Amino acid sequence: MKNIELRKLNYAENLLIRCVRIWVRSFNSNIDPIPSLYVALEGNGVNFCVDAIDDFMGSIFINQKLNNEFGSTYSEYLSKAETKILKFIFYVQENDLFMSKKYINSLVCEIYYEKLIKTSLFIIKNFSQVGLYFDIKKKNYIH
Repeated sequence: MKNIELRKLNYAENLLIRCVRIWVRSFNSNIDPIPSLYVALEGNGVNFCVDAIDDFMGSIFINQKLNNEFGSTYSEYLSKAETKILKFIFYVQENDLFMSKKYINSLVCEIYYEKLIKTSLFIIKNFSQVGLYFDIKKKNYIH
């Protein structure tokens, strides 16, 4: 899997990764991520996605074995888990549930898959209403 630089992501992808990293830092510091997520999303007109992103990440972090896949939350490159999350969101946006499952399977137990789909659809719908779309595949990051 290629190392993907943050600066190569579009705005929607960058915003989502910023939120993922806020959530991971908050989790690791045992603090509530909601206020920081709200600030990150408010200026982009998608602050109502705060709870959805919190639910999405909470479903992923129920699997404690994955913490090491997130790497540094200050890196200029995406971690393995962040890359899988972006690919998952992209394929849900494209309504390709087979491929979305391929990328999320290593991050969550099967029982959380449907919840992640619903949460992702909410995030995608609200991001798209303000002109934010995920297009990671167009950059040849997906093999």
